[in-house]
Amino acid sequence: MDALVNRLQQKLQEHQEHAALRDTISTLCALKGGRKCDDATRESLGNNLRVLRKEGLWTPTADEEITLRELQKPGSSSEALRLTAHSGQASPRLPFSFASPTALPMELYGILNQAYYLHLLATEPENVLPPGKSLISTLLRPHAEHHAQSALHERVEDLVHRAFWDEALESLLNISPPVQLTRLKRLYEDLYIGLSSLLPKSHPVLVTLSLPLSPTSSPLRSAVIHLREVLQSLRQRCAPARDAQLDALTRTLSNLPAGALPEAIIHVVRSTLKIAEEMKDDLSQFVLGTMSEQQLRDVVITEAASREREIVLQLWRLEVVRDKWERWLEEIQYPVGAADASMTGELSHGMFTRRLMIALGTNYAVSCDLPTIAVHTSPSGTPEPEPSADPPPPLPNSLPPPLLFITPSLLHIQNYLQALVITASLRALVRIPMTPLKRKHDADDNEELSEHSFLKRIWTLLKADIEGEPAADGLKLMNLADEVVRISQAYGGTLHQNGVDKQNMEAQLREAVDRTLKPTDLVFQLLQRRLFGAITDHLVQHPPPRMRSKVAPGMHTGRTTGRLNGHKPKLELDGHEGMHLQLDFARETLNVKGFEHPVLAGAVSDILLKLRVCIAWTQLGWTDLLEKS
Repeated sequence: MDALVNRLQQKLQEHQEHAALRDTISTLCALKGGRKCDDATRESLGNNLRVLRKEGLWTPTADEEITLRELQKPGSSSEALRLTAHSGQASPRLPFSFASPTALPMELYGILNQAYYLHLLATEPENVLPPGKSLISTLLRPHAEHHAQSALHERVEDLVHRAFWDEALESLLNISPPVQLTRLKRLYEDLYIGLSSLLPKSHPVLVTLSLPLSPTSSPLRSAVIHLREVLQSLRQRCAPARDAQLDALTRTLSNLPAGALPEAIIHVVRSTLKIAEEMKDDLSQFVLGTMSEQQLRDVVITEAASREREIVLQLWRLEVVRDKWERWLEEIQYPVGAADASMTGELSHGMFTRRLMIALGTNYAVSCDLPTIAVHTSPSGTPEPEPSADPPPPLPNSLPPPLLFITPSLLHIQNYLQALVITASLRALVRIPMTPLKRKHDADDNEELSEHSFLKRIWTLLKADIEGEPAADGLKLMNLADEVVRISQAYGGTLHQNGVDKQNMEAQLREAVDRTLKPTDLVFQLLQRRLFGAITDHLVQHPPPRMRSKVAPGMHTGRTTGRLNGHKPKLELDGHEGMHLQLDFARETLNVKGFEHPVLAGAVSDILLKLRVCIAWTQLGWTDLLEKS
């Protein structure tokens, strides 16, 4: 691999801006340093190498072909327990934003969507769980579905990893003991990773698998002894239903002639890794089934935050994440609220909260751009990478990478805040008195003409538009103007003047509605400043309780802490005793001038709640950034 890296580095001196070339060198160096070649890494490396070969920057030698075949080693992971959130076809998808035409592997879409579904289970379970269902219903897989997917997975895995196992068998068939020892050591490393979460750290089997192999003239005979110990240790800890499988493998290793040893060893190692994965699934399903709903919620929250951080750190390097975060914070402009940050001596929580409210208060939708390779369309109509394209400029109001998975929630909050200011602006425009000009005899009609009913109808119209409800399709300015005209005529509102033509007055009123809803309108700006200032000061002065983060700050060895194939993330249970990860906050009342009416005040409380969850979620997953900023 050293020769391949050196060749590519020489090419990089001539093509310093080539993104695929830089990514290939970075990936190969990480693999050389001990990083496991998981499915996502293998896919990314393959795509980049195809680009380099197509552009004539790389033609593989025979040795390089062998080296790259070595990277077809099956991915293993060291997770203690596994958790799978099963999303249906109609499950929410993470909205993607790109600053330019880009290429993104389809596997990455699946990884991001699976992580986003788990994020929603952690932060908004009431919106994704079917009525009457517990969290456990999304985490436990039906047996029929499990077997069907397992059969398909085995067929695909057999095709993908056949070359690796064939090459391993070829090495063991070599009569040279050093060649056999080298290959056995790699197989032992895979066994160690696969068994480390099923056996105690000091277990003799793990000690044996981790030690260097002793020189011997019969490495395969020694391997048989070690594999018997592995099978015996698994049999002591597996469910009774798996005893027969392990007994059959043990018999496979009995009374073997020398010529049959290589195939038997490969078969036993491969089967042992598969059984170990099944045992982890068994253990995960059992433990999950014994948990209370609160314990399940804590586990889902911790797992979701951990997986999100891991994905972000694989999409962006840690130093890039920190740089983007610090640059984003530096754009803060005091004061957002009434309180002076320098006087309050606020910590990083206050800086983050103020910067977040600035982003939510702009006229551009919040977004978080994914790092991708720019592409162009070839004459044949197929997308091709730009060999020396500069990074595209970020979209306006782009958020830093740590906020990737809460960006949809923040966009939702941004729309709610704007709708709330619109409702308050229309209320100020009409200035409804206590009683209408002509009181109706019917109490229901009087209620229909009340200020409460008017504000509720306006707020319902705007909320329906935000939520994308079918009834709100085609919502136009005239719908809001119709409500304003109707209530103004009933009460003699702001623009009611004796002797003014009714049709002319209505036209003036509709123009006033149009003007009031523009962000440049003075009334709109005044109400927006009041609302954002009050919310910002309240959140800064009443920060959420600090949560002890169990999310790893970074990947130290280069190995992933869980599979990023969207199917089997890890499930950590350590340290949950007596600790609940607080994402359920009590409703708060906040008095804001111009938003005193119960309809508006209730909406302010709802938005405060949503903001608290987003802030607490960021604190849980990115404590190191918040403390450093």
